Amino acid sequence: MSDVDPYLIPGTGVLRNLVNAHSGQALNAAENDWVTFRFLQLQKTPLTAEGTVKQLQWIHHFLLLLLSIGLIASRKLRRNNDREDEGPYSNAPELNDGTSRIM
Repeated sequence: MSDVDPYLIPGTGVLRNLVNAHSGQALNAAENDWVTFRFLQLQKTPLTAEGTVKQLQWIHHFLLLLLSIGLIASRKLRRNNDREDEGPYSNAPELNDGTSRIM
């Protein structure tokens, strides 16, 4: 088993991302601007809710800068500065395969 985490930029603890930000601060700043811009675009052409994993993946891919977005995670993901017991997904029920279902 490899010690290389496929979700992180090697040596940084930062999730791989489209803007090549190598610090959490740089990624947060870029995400803030990008998500605001993409959300405004999405508001101009609202989606009809399908309630499918495919649509959820598309929305995440459209809104976020992380390269792993839109993929089904093989393990729990959290930012380097997030504690395991806090953050937006901390209360998500765990599935049998160890992943979380977001409701």
